[in-house]
Amino acid sequence: VPEPEIRDHDSVLKEKARDVFEVELEYPFTGEYPNIAMDSEALVVSPDGSKAWLIEKRLMQAKPWDRPTPARIYETSQNLTLVPSSVSIPLKLSTIIDNPDGVRITGADLHPTGEDLIVRTAYHGGTYLYTFDVPFDFKTIQFRGRLASNSLRQPQPEAVTFDFTNVEPAQFGKAFWHISEQSQGWQNLEYVRCKDDLQQLQVRGIMSPYRNVHLAAVAG
Repeated sequence: VPEPEIRDHDSVLKEKARDVFEVELEYPFTGEYPNIAMDSEALVVSPDGSKAWLIEKRLMQAKPWDRPTPARIYETSQNLTLVPSSVSIPLKLSTIIDNPDGVRITGADLHPTGEDLIVRTAYHGGTYLYTFDVPFDFKTIQFRGRLASNSLRQPQPEAVTFDFTNVEPAQFGKAFWHISEQSQGWQNLEYVRCKDDLQQLQVRGIMSPYRNVHLAAVAG
C-alpha cells in the first residue's frame, strides 16, 4: 500500500470536498504530560455515525514497561449526526480498560454489530479482543484475550480493522487486517484469518498472490 504524498495539506482538504463532516474533539483536562495527560491514536465510530470513542495510547513512563496500564476511553457527548460540521465536541469519560501488555494502544476497530472491539498494540504486543455485554455500551466492555501476536514483525505495528472486503467469503466480518506505520514508502498488509475457537491459537505467515499482502491464520 503506497503512502499518500500530501505536499500542501490545506489545498488537498479544499479540493473537491464533498460530504465531508469534520468536528474537533475536546479532551477534558487530565493533567500534564508525561504522567496523566491524554494521548490517543485509536478512534472508533458507531456504524450510524452518531458517536465516536477515543482510546488512550497509554505509554508506560517507567519500568517495568510490560506492566498492564489503565487506558481511558472517552466518548463524544453529543449525537454527531445532529451537530453541524466544524464545531467542537466535548469528550466525556466512558470507561477505563487495562492495556493488556502495558505499551501503546495504536489502533482499534469496532465491529458494526457493536459486540466486538479489536485493539492493536505496538512492539511485543498484538491484537486483542474485547466484547460488550450490551452492544455499543463501553461500560459493559470485557477483555477476552489475544487474537494475534505481532509475529510477522512489521517494523512498527500500528493499525487494525475488521475485514469486509469479501476476499474470503467465509471470513467476512470475522478476519482482520494489520498495517504498519514505518516503511520505505510501502507497507505490507497482513490479512489475519480467524478461527472459531479462541483457545486454539495458531499463527502462520504466508505470502499471498496479492502484492504486499501477508496472510495469517489465527484463532478468533
